[in-house]
Amino acid sequence: MTSRPPTLVSIDALANCIEVAADAGFDIRPYLARRGIDPDLIAGEQGLIDYADLNGLLEDVAVGENCPNFGFRLARAQRPLQFGMISQTIAFAPTVGDALETFLKYRALYSQSSHWELKRQDGIVQLRRFSKGSDHRDGVQIVMFNITKSVQAVRALMGPEWSPIGIYLVADNIALTPAMRGYFDAPVFMGSPLDEIAFPEADLATPIPTGNPEMLAVLTAYFDQLLPDLAQRGQIAAQVQQILRTRIGNAPCGLEDIASLLAMHPRTLQRALAAEGAAFRTLVKYTRMQIAKQLLQSTRLQLAAVTTLAGYSHASSFARAYSRNKGQSPRAERGSASAE
Repeated sequence: MTSRPPTLVSIDALANCIEVAADAGFDIRPYLARRGIDPDLIAGEQGLIDYADLNGLLEDVAVGENCPNFGFRLARAQRPLQFGMISQTIAFAPTVGDALETFLKYRALYSQSSHWELKRQDGIVQLRRFSKGSDHRDGVQIVMFNITKSVQAVRALMGPEWSPIGIYLVADNIALTPAMRGYFDAPVFMGSPLDEIAFPEADLATPIPTGNPEMLAVLTAYFDQLLPDLAQRGQIAAQVQQILRTRIGNAPCGLEDIASLLAMHPRTLQRALAAEGAAFRTLVKYTRMQIAKQLLQSTRLQLAAVTTLAGYSHASSFARAYSRNKGQSPRAERGSASAE
């Protein structure tokens, strides 16, 4: 029986966990070690972890330290919208509605743990969360973490005084503390069909002061190039490509380097990629060619700079590799783009 590849989320989900735990009177590092999570990855805020490990870690801590609101406390202590470049992009959205739609469209590039949607009905918006599938079981802590982060995200767009109309939770056994009720500042209903946050539809029209539609279009065009890779490749291969795009030309990109960022053994990463019909070396070559082609077609950078940014040490080796892959030299590629 072929094992299912892990569902990955950004290591940012555990940002501040050591400090939050210390504030609650315990050391979380033994729990991290039990789940094979490197604290250095958390401190560096770069990398991916298995969603099952995140889910299990939060439940372990809640039970082991008698801290039933740890997921809430962790989310509240973090920055809103910790989704890398996407979080910066939505600042250019003209309205809150545009920002949320943009965020929901591209969040899978950073986390595949669940699916969110905006549903409009009778003047009310429901920000609804769906888990990955019938074999996927979320603990109470991860539910509260996700709901708290979502309230935090909308509040960051709307302003600190914003509150939802209501919070709806699938679970019916969550012990709500005064701190939770005060933070949500809204009725909380348990035993609902879906986890969701409800608020007035009029809130979506709220303008964002930093809105810049032209800049938003430029950045989302870049994300649009990444989505097909996510759809066509498996989760692990798509996430490896995402990391490579940010590191090629400026940081080590060997198998061991990328496996470390994914908190995986290099052989485990190779096996996970093979299960998706991919290979690490092929992904590196493909990503280098993507970067090179984009730079050649859309910039006037000298070929020496393109060579470096595509991760090659010598212009001659880059030119040979590009010609074999694309059927024409880098100079010819640039000439073809200029002629269009």
